[in-house]
Amino acid sequence: MRVLIVEDETLIAENLAVIVESCGYTVAGMVESESSFNEATSNCEIDLALLDIRMNGVDLGLKFGEMLKEAGVPFIFITSFSDKALLMRATSLRPYGFILKPFSRTDIANELHRLNNELSRDFVVLKTGSSTQVKIAKSDICYLNSENVYVNVFTDHDRIVVRAKLSDLCGVFNENEIIRVHQSYAINPGFVKRFSDTEIQLNNDILIPVSRKFQSNVKKVLKPI
Repeated sequence: MRVLIVEDETLIAENLAVIVESCGYTVAGMVESESSFNEATSNCEIDLALLDIRMNGVDLGLKFGEMLKEAGVPFIFITSFSDKALLMRATSLRPYGFILKPFSRTDIANELHRLNNELSRDFVVLKTGSSTQVKIAKSDICYLNSENVYVNVFTDHDRIVVRAKLSDLCGVFNENEIIRVHQSYAINPGFVKRFSDTEIQLNNDILIPVSRKFQSNVKKVLKPI
């Protein structure tokens, strides 16, 4: 897990970096200003951010939280403030947690391990280019469709193009999260409306072919309605 540290107090940032690395994770970058934040989020692969709410005398962490939320990057707020209005604003951004200053190594380590377990279970990171990626909830994925050296990852409202083999991409998911039903297709069982030996209809009425080779996968996971 790659962790971005957003903290304008050097000693605290360095302490966080030591804790992150001692827990077996990677420090993706250390940010102390808006310009360095923009640079880090543009150039680094980030799985999680530790955000100080108050930076340089203003609540920059809230702005950064909004930006990370739009980018689909999880974050934890770190703060020494207990102001109710401020905490309500921070909570509205749906962070993955709060850590109060002064914190201990155990406070940070526990949150990192919790988030690592949760994110690895609920999300998948897809590489969309040599230096770009997108984090997406596994439950949002409807189906995968392979075209030559690319795989189209479809959600209810979007399509993400990934340069990969369908078999390799299916291997990223846990058993029964995504099942292979055809040489060129894999589906999320949670989106299945009805199925037969030769075809699957998803909740959005998309029809997915089922090949003989993968019929056993369908019968193993899907139950007749």
